[in-house]
Amino acid sequence: MTAAVSSAAACCGSSGWQAPEQLLYGRQTKAIDIFSLGCILYFCMTKGRHPFGEPLERDLNISNGKIDLRLVDCIPEADDLLSRMLAHDLTMRPTAQEVLLHPLFWTDEWRLQFLKETSDRIESAHEKSNLVVAIEEIHLTARHKRWDKKLGAAFISNVKSGPRRYNFHSICDLIRVIRNYSIHYNQLPINIQKLLGPLPSGFYGYFASRFPNLLMEIHKIVYQYHREEEWYENFVERMRRANGRF
Repeated sequence: MTAAVSSAAACCGSSGWQAPEQLLYGRQTKAIDIFSLGCILYFCMTKGRHPFGEPLERDLNISNGKIDLRLVDCIPEADDLLSRMLAHDLTMRPTAQEVLLHPLFWTDEWRLQFLKETSDRIESAHEKSNLVVAIEEIHLTARHKRWDKKLGAAFISNVKSGPRRYNFHSICDLIRVIRNYSIHYNQLPINIQKLLGPLPSGFYGYFASRFPNLLMEIHKIVYQYHREEEWYENFVERMRRANGRF
């Protein structure tokens, strides 16, 4: 560790858990608490591992922005939130409110509800809108460009037999399938219900296990372009009240 880092780090806080601007310049901001919380959250999720390595190397790694989140990269929601909370640039870190309302902490019921309401918003959007264009550019898998290839033959057969025609290359249509099948779940054949699992967790898990980054990629786009729209604000407010997050 350099003398500059050692000197600044001595101001306050525990070694290995301080933000880079605190270590390097002794700066005290709200963002340093978000950084420290990110370290703690990673520690809890990984049963005692640290995103900046072993104790003796942490301060130097933090100062140099040398981070390792590989243990959570299989959880897109965690990877997204932690990478932002632990950003070297303090202006890139979320606020406490944004952390609290991040999809990582949503229940399966609210994750499914978000996809359904996003699908309704897509239906009213122009095909050249920022929302539609950005969603259609999402890459769900490296192997398949058609989302039907990731779903069971029995399910796709049922999709094809329905009155609506879906484009298997369209991410917007995938979201619409999720929306329509969840809304009309009770009218589905028993074998399809068993395949998808019970609402909400089994059903959501069926799609999330096949497209693990779908929710997070869509949320990034919606948050970028539509977080100030009434439908999204209403969604967040209902979720906050339902979970007691005021």
